[in-house]
Amino acid sequence: MDPTEMRYLEEENGAMMKTFKDAVTGFATGKTSLVFIGVEQLVQNFRAKRDFFNGAHITMTKVARTHY
Repeated sequence: MDPTEMRYLEEENGAMMKTFKDAVTGFATGKTSLVFIGVEQLVQNFRAKRDFFNGAHITMTKVARTHY
């Protein structure tokens, strides 16, 4: 049998192909979720630092006002 004729006998939606497609879909979903979580962590960390510095500035201003 020709290799060109063999492709008609192969299953396109066989168990192995479904498993492979599901694995690729799961991998892509997981990777997207990891990127989203990473960006969210970076933004949260940046905001925490900014809030800390702003809070320190406000506290120092209040202390300076009460001592003078």
